[in-house]
Amino acid sequence: MTSGYPWWLPWRHVPLGCPGCRQRVTFAVWTRLAGGRSAYSQLCLACGHATSEYLWPRNGRMREAPVSGTDWSPPCVAVARLRRAVFSPPLSFPE
Repeated sequence: MTSGYPWWLPWRHVPLGCPGCRQRVTFAVWTRLAGGRSAYSQLCLACGHATSEYLWPRNGRMREAPVSGTDWSPPCVAVARLRRAVFSPPLSFPE
């Protein structure tokens, strides 16, 4: 691992219990995606419960309903979106 992209993302502890296992080891991060979208992602380190929500650029008021899941292989929609949000290069990252 490295301290560079994508591991430097500013993950923050969520003090609420995980909806899947009730443990208090959930972390969340905001990321930017292509097209001006933002993504809010949560991940429980105990059970792998993932939640992902997209926010669209129309005055920051357009949101998709959050999706949640725990299937990592093959990934459910929530896990696929979380992976996309975390591992997509930032907009200013040179390819």
